Amino acid sequence: MVARSVKRIINMHNAMLFDLDGTLVDLEKLNFNGFAKAIKLYNGPTLTFGDFRQYIAGRRRDIALKDYLEARGYQNLIPKLNLITAQFDIIKKKALTTQFNKYVKVIKGAKTYLYWLKHNKRKIALVTSTI
Repeated sequence: MVARSVKRIINMHNAMLFDLDGTLVDLEKLNFNGFAKAIKLYNGPTLTFGDFRQYIAGRRRDIALKDYLEARGYQNLIPKLNLITAQFDIIKKKALTTQFNKYVKVIKGAKTYLYWLKHNKRKIALVTSTI
């Protein structure tokens, strides 16, 4: 069921844009595992889930990684941020293509909401930096 307040907002617009990660699907486990592996490949600190949520999740990854590495005393890895993020992209892409069902979880209510929009003839577009 779509809330009345949401319906009022939707009725004012003919189209809706959605970000993929965190809006329609939850990729938190995938992102955590990918960052943990990529950081470890460059002899960085062991990324905990708590640190991932505090420093990285939901933030621009270059800034987030820099903040995390500085907080953990690994300033020597900051010049390798591009390498670490490139490795993360490789790890994430491989996981998405080989273990999709393990990592990609549809956020509760997203399907219902999208079906409601389609039924009410709203245009829907997806924007993402995930893939």
